[in-house]
Amino acid sequence: MSVWFDPQTYEGLRVVRSRLSVWMDSAGVLAMDGNYYPEICVPDAPLVDAAQAQDLIIGLEIVHRDQSDDPHTFEVTSDSFLGEPEKLILVHELTDAIELRVAWGIPVGPLGDNNPWWIVYVDTMDGENLDVDQLVIF
Repeated sequence: MSVWFDPQTYEGLRVVRSRLSVWMDSAGVLAMDGNYYPEICVPDAPLVDAAQAQDLIIGLEIVHRDQSDDPHTFEVTSDSFLGEPEKLILVHELTDAIELRVAWGIPVGPLGDNNPWWIVYVDTMDGENLDVDQLVIF
């Protein structure tokens, strides 16, 4: 049997890309995998607010591939925002380190669609575009 735990929450903020998995049988726990962060530095107030973060990603080009593996480009415009940005903590993996960054998760997608296709992560302190998570399968 395996048990998957929801992402960690720290000081009320969801920790995106955190997870904990436990595999067990009648003898007990066989394995555990994942990560948990006991201490995360959360600045008192963001230097980049949600509206500024949205402005910073206007013009961002997101390349995605369809079922035939053909590339397509979606450009973020002021009409691309589908929902309110969420303040969260992003587990940001670098080549040789993991950074825990407080970020805005901004849902974006094509005009006329009610559901976002991507979440764009923008750092709340310096406005850096950290990453993009795709929510749909093409």
